[in-house]
Amino acid sequence: MTGGAGMSPARAALVLGVFGLGPFIGFAAAAWFAPGIAPPAALQQAEILWGAIILAFMAGARWGFVLVKPEASIGRLMAFGLIPALSLAAPFLPAPLALNLLAAGFVGLLAAELLPAARQEGPAWYPPLRVFLTLVALICLIATALA
Repeated sequence: MTGGAGMSPARAALVLGVFGLGPFIGFAAAAWFAPGIAPPAALQQAEILWGAIILAFMAGARWGFVLVKPEASIGRLMAFGLIPALSLAAPFLPAPLALNLLAAGFVGLLAAELLPAARQEGPAWYPPLRVFLTLVALICLIATALA
């Protein structure tokens, strides 16, 4: 524990990240195993909205890492700035296209975060956490698209 105020940043990020996966998992599971809860199209739309929110949030977290570096490149900031814009367009697209766009956004953001320069911008525990969270989100997005 740090400062006697609770859990470490790594543990807090893991806990919050897992809670953030809850809606991804819930919407995908409902689309496949409990379609009586809501029509599959409504569950797909809920998955799209949640995915757009989380992808925009993750791109914002990336901005935070980049901005604290004195040598932050405007090009990298602009590239990360496009991801939330793309993710927020998803709810206005047909479900299969929107789910694919979000999946591509999560993969693109993760790929950018795994570049050597990006890995040095955050703590050592962050990349493995992001790989785990992204894989689960991708599985859910794909499952929901196939429902």
